[in-house]
Amino acid sequence: MRRRRHRGRHRKDRTLPLGTVVIVASAAAGIYLTAAPGGASAASSTVYVAPTGSDTARGTRAAPYRTLEKALADVGPGTTIEVRGGTYRPTTALRAAVDGTADNRIRLRAYRGERATVDGSRLSGDSPLLSLRADFWTVSGLEFRNAPAGAVECTSCRGDVFRDLTTHANGGTGLELRGAGTRNNLIHDVASFDNRDRTPGRRTADGIAFTSGSGSGNVVSGARLQGNGDSGIELRGWGGTVTIERSHATGNGGAQAELGRSADSYGNSWDTVNSSAAGDETGTHAVMRRTPQR
Repeated sequence: MRRRRHRGRHRKDRTLPLGTVVIVASAAAGIYLTAAPGGASAASSTVYVAPTGSDTARGTRAAPYRTLEKALADVGPGTTIEVRGGTYRPTTALRAAVDGTADNRIRLRAYRGERATVDGSRLSGDSPLLSLRADFWTVSGLEFRNAPAGAVECTSCRGDVFRDLTTHANGGTGLELRGAGTRNNLIHDVASFDNRDRTPGRRTADGIAFTSGSGSGNVVSGARLQGNGDSGIELRGWGGTVTIERSHATGNGGAQAELGRSADSYGNSWDTVNSSAAGDETGTHAVMRRTPQR
């Protein structure tokens, strides 16, 4: 059974240094990592993973781990996971629920300009390839592809950054933020394209989506959204304003931008295919508040 995150007065227990981890979801549902109450030692400040590594190694630059599952098991506030170039094919969905802090973020990133790909072709089921229930993470420089469901999902996250990512050819939404308390997250320079449902007749795969939740202070900047099965960006029903700036959507199966009443829009461009072409609502099925160019 998935361990629920608790916010409020007990929250500080989540941000203590991580000594051990507990796997609290079945293998079929994916690996779900959270801090163990009795953890005593601090996590390493930098963990390395490489396709040529070994999960019995030390996780150093000279002796990296082989799998992202193992690397994620070493995270705590201030940890950086350096992902060396190559392709990683996890056999269980990747999940983490360990918070960073504002001063000690957790970083999952491609190593110094190397191309690192996370390929979900060996997964089954409807879990996202990477699922976070965690605050103050930065995920950057990675490619997520070929998952049977969505690529990256963040639930009730606060202060997370998703930068310079590519999500494509997945069976669900490329990048989805969901749940109550989703606030102050940044999606920057993300390309999400050709994500399409694998079930015939179903059309729910968006490029980027904010769904089933609420929260303010979220920003999408410089997104490139093309050829997805449903909308380029989906905000319908979201409780709270999302700032969308300098982003482009074209050739998606649904609306290019389903913004509802939840978007402040700056300098975006949506093509008019499947979208309204009337006045200030050009490129969206629904009302979009327009604010001056920043």
